[in-house]
Amino acid sequence: MTLDPEGDPDNDFTPIVLVNRGGCSFVRKTRNIQDIGGKLVLIADSRANADPSSVIMVDDGTGSNIAIPTIMITKEEGESLRDAIIKTEAENNKPGAKKDYVVLDVQFEIV
Repeated sequence: MTLDPEGDPDNDFTPIVLVNRGGCSFVRKTRNIQDIGGKLVLIADSRANADPSSVIMVDDGTGSNIAIPTIMITKEEGESLRDAIIKTEAENNKPGAKKDYVVLDVQFEIV
């Protein structure tokens, strides 16, 4: 996977990467995304109607060099974001289309 800054709407390339939960540790997912230039990881839970605050995203012992935040979101929030991205990309690919973007305002607190 690569991240492409072309067309970044505010010319401040800060890629937010949406991934599904599962397949490997949270640390490994985050490191892989950090290594390709991601600035924030959103992990969509794999369980429907689950409370992501009940998930403890622990360090597997190899996360000391992780410098970007990772946020767990619900499966439904992930699907909604993914649908918006797919719809926007489809619209942008139409001939003569004015380029549009999915804008995500993320606010979080480290406690």
